[in-house]
Amino acid sequence: MTSLDVQRAFMRELKTLPARRELLHDPLLNSDPTLRNSALQVARTRHMPVVPELQAVRLSVSAAHDRMKWGGTPIGHGACLTGSTGQVVAPGHGIAPREQRRG
Repeated sequence: MTSLDVQRAFMRELKTLPARRELLHDPLLNSDPTLRNSALQVARTRHMPVVPELQAVRLSVSAAHDRMKWGGTPIGHGACLTGSTGQVVAPGHGIAPREQRRG
């Protein structure tokens, strides 16, 4: 998976950027518009700073989203977003959507 030939084949077939830096100057990358624009996007990105306050906000929003998605939210709160007035139950209890059923 990590050889230059395999990475080049993945670039050509799947239009994905290579993991190997050596291939960032490959003629295929510069000749294919999708790969070229993807490489430009990567070159122009900046890492987001790690700020504890923003991380805390992200985690609390994520936790609230999970509670609403998988249960444990008061009925009125879930209904306002989904339009449903059905009973909200904890994960693994009650009727689950087809995607959540096991077996």
